[in-house]
Amino acid sequence: MTSKLTYAFSRPAGGTGSYVANDVIANHATAGSVVVPSWSLAAGNAISGRVTKVRVAKSDQSVATPTIRVWFWDATFTPGAGDDAAFAMPIANSLGQVDVAVVNAGSDDAVGWTLCDVPFAGIQTLYGLLQSLSTFTGADGETFTTTLWIDP
Repeated sequence: MTSKLTYAFSRPAGGTGSYVANDVIANHATAGSVVVPSWSLAAGNAISGRVTKVRVAKSDQSVATPTIRVWFWDATFTPGAGDDAAFAMPIANSLGQVDVAVVNAGSDDAVGWTLCDVPFAGIQTLYGLLQSLSTFTGADGETFTTTLWIDP
């Protein structure tokens, strides 16, 4: 049975600079203060399965088509960079990544999604980070929502 899991965060208030390719998109500008996004897969039980679809939504719908890479890990870590800094994250425990082109703007959000196949085994929580693959200007306090479809 497919599960749909969502994690949302807001980028720092006052953060309106341009993201360039390879920048971290996060909730804090200081590396050690970034809260790593997480999705609880099973309450108290380790499971195995696959991420089969990823959707990224941005609350600022006026932005032109950024491409955002969603990285996945099977263990938590301390990020090596904060929001709008060069992506510097550990490779240990990484499970893979998925690129999402945010190309649809509505009256509420800009959104993009992609089908994928990212396997995981014997974990309770999946961790991730967002990385910009293109240049775009983020909005002050903008909210990013990442939704995963999981098949156990």
